[in-house]
Amino acid sequence: YVRKLIDSKPDHNVTIAIIDVDDFKTVNDTYGHKFGDTVLVNCCNVMSNLHSGEFELFRYVGEEIVVLLKDKSKKEVIMIAESIRRIIEDLIWEEEVKVTASLGIAYSEECGYKTLEIADKNLYKAKNSGKNRVVFN
Repeated sequence: YVRKLIDSKPDHNVTIAIIDVDDFKTVNDTYGHKFGDTVLVNCCNVMSNLHSGEFELFRYVGEEIVVLLKDKSKKEVIMIAESIRRIIEDLIWEEEVKVTASLGIAYSEECGYKTLEIADKNLYKAKNSGKNRVVFN
């Protein structure tokens, strides 16, 4: 669905951010899948409430969430992405669980699957360079 949506909007500047909860497997294994689902739902709810109308959210693969932003400048995208990262980092969970997220972002004046691929590569860069960060092209 995400690919179809991206490919269907060629008249917009598009930014794609892929958000991945850091060490999500450990969260699931330690606290259970129900808690893991709660983490994902609450992260999405907080992002949606704080940035209402600025982007669309989609669950992509496993715990990955795709954020689709249209007609935003690179500066606006960076501010929103850092805000998302901090929001997730600042959430308070039971048993003092610490949850962070990494974001891989790709900006394109042309929509398309290539933008999604670049965002995914940037997500891996964020994960491999220490997690809890934003990597942007």
